[in-house]
Amino acid sequence: MVSADLRFVLLRFRCPPLSCLLEGPIKLYKSVPAHLDSALAAAELLKKALEEGRELQAFMVQALLRAYRGYVEEGIPGSLKWKTGEVSYPLGSALIPVRRLKDDSVILLLPSEKPYLLHIHLEQGEAIPYAVSPLERQEAVEFHNILPLRRRTNIERFLQVLTAGRLNVAKKGLAQITAARGAYRALDSRARLEGALSTTTFAAILDIADEELLSTCLNLLKKLGIGKKRDMGYGDLIAYDVFELAGQREDIRLEPEFVEWREGQLMCRITLRLLPWPIIRSWMAGEEKWRLIRASTITSSYRPPYWLRGPWRTTCTLPFAMLTRISH
Repeated sequence: MVSADLRFVLLRFRCPPLSCLLEGPIKLYKSVPAHLDSALAAAELLKKALEEGRELQAFMVQALLRAYRGYVEEGIPGSLKWKTGEVSYPLGSALIPVRRLKDDSVILLLPSEKPYLLHIHLEQGEAIPYAVSPLERQEAVEFHNILPLRRRTNIERFLQVLTAGRLNVAKKGLAQITAARGAYRALDSRARLEGALSTTTFAAILDIADEELLSTCLNLLKKLGIGKKRDMGYGDLIAYDVFELAGQREDIRLEPEFVEWREGQLMCRITLRLLPWPIIRSWMAGEEKWRLIRASTITSSYRPPYWLRGPWRTTCTLPFAMLTRISH
């Protein structure tokens, strides 16, 4: 059953979130595309720290260290509903690139094995999905972008050293770390990204539990930004719009986890968020007998923070995996 609390969120950025530039950043950073639930979780934790009057820099370091050891706040983000069962994760999609945007409609790009376009009509605060069409080859817009990267310390490796007790900061300070070689060597200051589309507008599908908290966190993200390299302008959130996801047709189903539609004698499904492999396997072994066409996998947490070590780290499928089955 489709939830009555589904929302379609449009986000406009000054520069796109770095990890949302399709395939290039996945290869460059070996990371997952940005999920709005991860950004909402960070904003909610920061909101909590502000309300408690805590010193923010110390709070951020403590939160990073706790997360690295596998301790995370339960139920964060609280603005979203969570999937329950053997695995639990917030019901929010990854950021989906917008191919075309008009006053009364938006077209999303689903960069699966066979790229598709998801057409959504916007009317009086409602978003109504009405068609899914294949992306014709002549419609594709390829780009090759030279991306400047600022030299910086590998923060994840830095936390590993700190938590392993191999660095005596009190005695020697941080001079023990060198960015000239080894784990802390600087990234190339210019990296080439290849992809199918360059855009500064993205969308997300959310199943909300607290709409007021969602608005508060989105407003906070306009100051914090989303994704990586935010101090260089990537992920600067300029504006957002929230629509009620309503009027879904019988032959199109749109949820935070996937979009599903009928194509001739087939039912097609493209995933819209990072999903643990057991979820995909249950679809293939269930009564509907979905067949996996294409999926890219990564070892990751299936809930924010996605780089988290510990019990939530497992084999996951990246967004935009494709499955099909015979329609009944």
